Amino acid sequence: MKATHKGHCQVCGAQQKLPSGVLSQHGYTVDWGFFSGVCGGAKHLPYEQSCDLVKESIGWAEDALAKTVKEAAEVRALDDSHVWVEERTRVQWGSTKKQLRLVEVTKVEYGCVFWMGADDKERKHDTYTRGDQTEPQYVNELHAKSLDRKVAGLEQYIVEQQARVDAWKLAPLEAV
Repeated sequence: MKATHKGHCQVCGAQQKLPSGVLSQHGYTVDWGFFSGVCGGAKHLPYEQSCDLVKESIGWAEDALAKTVKEAAEVRALDDSHVWVEERTRVQWGSTKKQLRLVEVTKVEYGCVFWMGADDKERKHDTYTRGDQTEPQYVNELHAKSLDRKVAGLEQYIVEQQARVDAWKLAPLEAV
């Protein structure tokens, strides 16, 4: 069915067409010739007609926030025997995928942290520490800081979505 109106997604805020009165599929990629990932607001009512999914997305973000804060604290509490590292692994068609793994440190030498990779070959992480941190502490702090950035993004998302809930009122749809 051809869309006659447009509306805004409750989850991501993007404006989309409304075939059959609900949001079209969006928020995906077609890198390998198929849909990969779709926004949770797809095939739901637009924000102009409902804010139920906005409220649900706040709950999801609050759960993710609590989990991420806990994970950052756990990373910072690790001793020097383990570090979080990002490894690339081969996937089909010769491409690689990044994977974050908690690994056991095999040695620390010349400012580098070494561990056994997923392929059973020794890998290393070059470190440039500052202050009183050991090399493994520094590597883990890099991961913890990336989690801190995720926390900040989730906090901002919650504030923005709560403002959308507070401001919500039934509104007309835009004609295509």
